[in-house]
Amino acid sequence: MGRLRPWVACVRVNRHDKAYFLHQLDGFSQIVPHLVTWDDARPDAERRAMAQNTTALEAPWQSYWRFPGGHRLLTMVRRVRGKLMRRPLSPGAAERGALRRLAQDVPPDVIYAHTGFVGLRLLPLAQRLGVPLVVHFHGLDLNTPDPVYLRQLRHDVQHFDRIIVVGEWMVPPLVAMGYDSARIALVPMGAPMAHVQAKTDSVKRDPGRTGIRFIAVGHMIPYKGFDRTLAAFAQLAARHNDVELVLVGDGSERAALEEAAQSAGVAGAVRFTGTLSSDATLGEMAQADVLLHHPVDHPGGPEAFGVVITEGMALGLPVVGSRCGGLPDQIIDTETGFLVDQDDVAGMADAMARLAEDASLRATLGTAGQARAKSAFDAHVLARQAEDVLLQAAGKGTQP
Repeated sequence: MGRLRPWVACVRVNRHDKAYFLHQLDGFSQIVPHLVTWDDARPDAERRAMAQNTTALEAPWQSYWRFPGGHRLLTMVRRVRGKLMRRPLSPGAAERGALRRLAQDVPPDVIYAHTGFVGLRLLPLAQRLGVPLVVHFHGLDLNTPDPVYLRQLRHDVQHFDRIIVVGEWMVPPLVAMGYDSARIALVPMGAPMAHVQAKTDSVKRDPGRTGIRFIAVGHMIPYKGFDRTLAAFAQLAARHNDVELVLVGDGSERAALEEAAQSAGVAGAVRFTGTLSSDATLGEMAQADVLLHHPVDHPGGPEAFGVVITEGMALGLPVVGSRCGGLPDQIIDTETGFLVDQDDVAGMADAMARLAEDASLRATLGTAGQARAKSAFDAHVLARQAEDVLLQAAGKGTQP
């Protein structure tokens, strides 16, 4: 009998913000996955090299009317569909046809959907084909305020053969929907340790730098808490004149953050890099001394799992983070970094000061974090754990 042939489905795949999908594919060893995506944004050469094992659906993930007010009209249509249809998030006719043709050409043994949104989209096909559906929840798919989606999820979640979550905090909401906790597996989305280590080894730190460099990485949107991070840094900078902050990323909050840095009098000590490639981001992180991450539950949160935290720990950085979502699953307080309550800007500044003032403490926490990242969050190890769930769902693995 040949190896298991699952579909691995995700909305978008690239080598920047969605790289963890590809790290997982790279780590599979017992299955031959076929990638199904609505947006293949990988480099051209990589797309061509993987063409036989990839299908990019021509149907768009969402149909947005391209005129003023179009998004509001789409929302209205979704609500109407939600009242008239039991499964309003099912694919349209053209997309159903494309998926059925693909199922004839590449019949799946199991369908592995990344996010609950994709799981609901593919559930009708999985039932039609009679194949198990495994859904990997990432966070927003349990936290969205969309009532149409949540109503369908509560109705259909029992039809998911297995569920994978990236953090322990995600289990209770699923159990509250009536899902059996015994069918839920915890498999975070990790980082490729070998690649991160190679980046660490290749970066030469600036020998002329004497101050302490803090870094924060991510989308500059409200729930990521960059404003709290910047406010804590401003409090720290009032006590220490040898500190600097690098902010990597972009988003709707960037202009406000730049203005806040000016108002706080720390603009000269804060550098905004904009969006960088994965390797360039790792390069910036490798030059830093401490990683900062202060997401909050609302609006839009909580943070399900911080891939950047795993990368930072793998680089040997101590982490100062908030008690939000999956971060307590990653950061061991006082052992690999410090956890502070959400919105506790003063507490975050105090933790940053402890690290700024104590090189030995930075080294101790950084070394412990690096060991934890390698043992618990290596993308290839986690890929094999997800692979085991797929094998179990298909009846080809050992049941838990």
